[in-house]
Amino acid sequence: MIKLYDNIIMSKLQLPNFGQEIICRERLLSEVRNFKDRNITYVVAPAGYGKTVFVRQFIESLKTPFVWYQIDPFDNEPAQFFQYLIFGLSSAIPDFQITIPEFNPAKVKSDKTSYDIMTKIINELETKVSTGLIVVFDDFHLITEGVSP
Repeated sequence: MIKLYDNIIMSKLQLPNFGQEIICRERLLSEVRNFKDRNITYVVAPAGYGKTVFVRQFIESLKTPFVWYQIDPFDNEPAQFFQYLIFGLSSAIPDFQITIPEFNPAKVKSDKTSYDIMTKIINELETKVSTGLIVVFDDFHLITEGVSP
C-alpha cells in the first residue's frame, strides 16, 4: 500500500491566497447558494475572469466540508491523482478509510484499477458524508489523459 503522506505537496490541497483587494461577487454567490439541489456544478470562464476567487468566496461562505485540489499536469498520472484526492478527502472527512494500492501506472488503462479505486471512494463517500461535500478541481482542464474501465 502507498502511504498517503508520501510525496504530498500540501499547497496543492489548500485554498489559494489572494491579495486584499478582492471584489465580492454577491450576485453570483446568491445564484449558487442552492448548490445542494445539484450533484455537480461547473464554473467555466476564460482565464482571468475570477473563477478561482469566486469559488473560494463561495466555499468560505458555507459551513460545508470541502476539498480543494489544485490540478497540475503531473496529476494525469492516476496514482498521483488518487493519492492527492484521497489525502484531501481524508483531511476533510473524519474516519475516511480508503487507501490506494500500489499499482503499475502503465497497466492502469488496461486493468480496472482506477475504476475500482473510484468505486471505493464513491461508496465510502456515500456512507460517511450526509451533510454535503464540495470537491474543487482547480485547473481541471490540465487533466488530458482519460482512463477507461
